Amino acid sequence: MPPLGPILIYRPGGLGDLLTAFPSIRLLRVAFPGRETLLAAAGAPGRLAVRAGLAGEILSLDGPTLAGLFSNSGGPRRPLRRSGAEPDALWAWFLKEPPPEFRTAASRLFGREGRIVVYDFASRLSIGRYFFERTAAALGFEASESAYESSARLPDFGPPAVPLPARPFAVLHPGSGSPRKNAPLRVFWDAAEAFAEKGLDGFFVAGPAETALLAEMKERKLPGGWRLLQELPLADLAGLLARCAAYVGNDSGVTHLAAAAGAPVLALFRDENLPAWRPCGRTAILRASEPSAIPPADMRAALARFPAPSAIEYRL
Repeated sequence: MPPLGPILIYRPGGLGDLLTAFPSIRLLRVAFPGRETLLAAAGAPGRLAVRAGLAGEILSLDGPTLAGLFSNSGGPRRPLRRSGAEPDALWAWFLKEPPPEFRTAASRLFGREGRIVVYDFASRLSIGRYFFERTAAALGFEASESAYESSARLPDFGPPAVPLPARPFAVLHPGSGSPRKNAPLRVFWDAAEAFAEKGLDGFFVAGPAETALLAEMKERKLPGGWRLLQELPLADLAGLLARCAAYVGNDSGVTHLAAAAGAPVLALFRDENLPAWRPCGRTAILRASEPSAIPPADMRAALARFPAPSAIEYRL
């Protein structure tokens, strides 16, 4: 019998989208030990998956090698890979029904080994938990809450390549992929001041998509002991988040990263994005019709529930 070829894992979207599939990808690695995995995903999140040991090679979502997945051609199979063995199994996770050509091509190229999971918003499960349960059922694995949470955790990538404070610190991320999901910046400045009063140093973090927000942030004076970090590599950011005593963020990929890294998370959500986008882990949620409508008293109470520095075991 010829050796099994690689498994092609297809998960489009940004950081949060890919992180929701990490528990399911980990199940595949357990079910097929030693089998090569090719991940079709966005660049930086895909590289994080490689660092986490979940994939061996990244294929560009926009590259010509994946064109065969969107073709109704009945002709000879087009190579999906420029070099090495061709994948002979496909696993894909989508938030909505993929294009009909994708299903047709998956069936033509992979037959019964073309597995596609589409999220059901009526399930009332988080996207990550729904993908995990459907994948576990297909593989014959247990899909308990504890199994999901342990599969969702990232490995420790080590300390980030930035100087860390000598005492416990918090991390705030006031951005997201959409301004509609953002609480007003003053909410995060108030949080920084509340943490500083507790004795926590901290970091504001921002990414490349938050240019306008960065300009506004740079106009404000940071509390003493606080710094602004821009565009950290994701593995460094995960290392920072794994070491923080508190994290506050909007509904964003960084918030999902904080939860997967094991940080104590306070996430600010629009009602309509729950429960689908609820992160895993130690996550408390404040929600309203819009993040700007979250009552300030609720925010103060949630911040007060983070422990004082004297009660925190701090590791560099």
